[in-house]
Formats: sequence, C-alpha cells, structure tokens
Amino acid sequence: MLRCARGYDILDPNGNITIKWDVLQKRVEYGNQNVRVSIVNYQLFRHIGFPGWKFRWEWQKDEVIWAMTGAETTEQGDCSRFIGNSPPHCCVKNPIIIDMLPNTPFNKQVNNCCRGGILTSM
Repeated sequence: MLRCARGYDILDPNGNITIKWDVLQKRVEYGNQNVRVSIVNYQLFRHIGFPGWKFRWEWQKDEVIWAMTGAETTEQGDCSRFIGNSPPHCCVKNPIIIDMLPNTPFNKQVNNCCRGGILTSM
C-alpha cells in the first residue's frame, strides 16, 4: 500500500518532494541490489524542518538491508537467522529510514546527507 502526504501551496502549485531509487548494481546470483535513494525538496517556500523526514515501506518477502550510508534505520530487528561476522544492517519487515545528524563520521556519509532530516526549499 502506498501512502503519501499531500500539501498544496497556492504560491507554488507545482512544488513537490521527490524520492528517487536508482539501482546501481544488481547481482542476480546473490539476489541483491545496490540502490541509491535520493530525496529532493522541489518546493519553493516550504521546507521540511524538525523532526525531519522519515519514510518506510514493507518488504514483500524476506528481504533485508545489508548496509547503509547517509541514512539510518530506527531498529535492526531480529537478524539471528544470519550467521557470520557481519549481520545485516536491518532485518525488519517494514523498516523506517531517517537521516543522520550533521556530526556523523565521514565514512558513513554520502553527498547531501546528514542534516538531521531537514530539507530546505529551493
């Protein structure tokens, strides 16, 4: 089920917030994908302020998030079915993704991340 929040501004009738998924690499033999998610605020006068953006979805099968940079899940869930030194980042059926804070270490950042979920207007 897809839910979206709507807002209308008479001064900016075509403004929107766009969430885009880019599949960077698909490894069919392992059944995984590397995906970049971008969130851009194309509104002229409205920004997303505190407490910031967050979004979620529901996996259709037993998918997990193995690694993540530039954002964070709010919980890891039960990843006990995976054996090894490096468990998945998140095993929740419906993960909630939030932005990281500005003081995030550089090795966990990507371009335009880590603003505490704040998206300024254009």
